[in-house]
Amino acid sequence: QFYIFIHPDFQGRGVGKAVTQWMLFYAFRIRKLLKVYLYVDPRNIRAMELYEKLHFSREGTLRKHRSKDGVFLDMHVYGILKDEWLAKASSAAMRMNCPSDCMAVGSVE
Repeated sequence: QFYIFIHPDFQGRGVGKAVTQWMLFYAFRIRKLLKVYLYVDPRNIRAMELYEKLHFSREGTLRKHRSKDGVFLDMHVYGILKDEWLAKASSAAMRMNCPSDCMAVGSVE
């Protein structure tokens, strides 16, 4: 399960995209996970656009899933499978865009 929160001062600068790409690399290449999934508030259009750009699929909507200030809100569920990530994120930038120490982390088993 993946969560990311970007401080408002850093939003719109590509930080969320870079961190998400690195985490997908880490999840699928280093940790050998099968799937990464997340929940997103349907009002967070920018987040949904980012996840879709990174090839996550919207898997469904959890209706009235959480409460905020006494109001029940829906949450969308997004997910990406390792084989989808490998196939759809075919550019090296999508699979390998991680900090310079990424490969060092990968060598530790």
